[in-house]
Amino acid sequence: PQRIPAYAELTVGENLDWAARLRGLRGAALDEAVEAVLHQVQLGEYRRRLAGRLSAGMAQRLGLAQALVHKPAILILDEPTAGLDPLQTEQIRELLAGLDAGTSIILATHLLDDVQRLCNRVILLEAGHKTAEHEVTTATNLHAYFQRRATAQTAEPAA
Repeated sequence: PQRIPAYAELTVGENLDWAARLRGLRGAALDEAVEAVLHQVQLGEYRRRLAGRLSAGMAQRLGLAQALVHKPAILILDEPTAGLDPLQTEQIRELLAGLDAGTSIILATHLLDDVQRLCNRVILLEAGHKTAEHEVTTATNLHAYFQRRATAQTAEPAA
C-alpha cells in the first residue's frame, strides 16, 4: 500500500519479525528470513531504528520487506515509488527489478516509467474495466502507445 503498515513505535526488526510471524514463520526460519530481507532491501543497519523515524524511502523499503519476508509468489504493489525523490525511486525500482524470477509483480501505478522498467505487460483499466493491453519491451514507447489510443478514442464518433 501507499501507506506502510508498520508500527511507528516498533523498530524495523520488530516490524519484520511481526510480519514474518503473521505469515507463519517461526524459529530459525523466521530469523533467516528477516536477515535475508533486511539485506535484500538494504535496511540491515537500521534494524534497531524506530519505524516512525524512517525517511519516506526507508519506510517504503520496510513495507517491501514486510511483503517479501515470506517469499511470496505474487507481490501486489500500489504506487511503490509515489512521493519518493529520484534517488529513492531508482533504488526501489532496482530492488523490484532484482526480485527472484519466482515472484510475479502486479503493479498499480500511473507512472509509465515504473511500468517501462518493471513490467513485461501493461493493462489499462478505466472504471474497473480493461480498456487496453500491451506487451512491454525495452523498445516499447508506452507514452506514444497511450497517446495514440487517447487520440483514436476522441476521434471515434458517438453512437
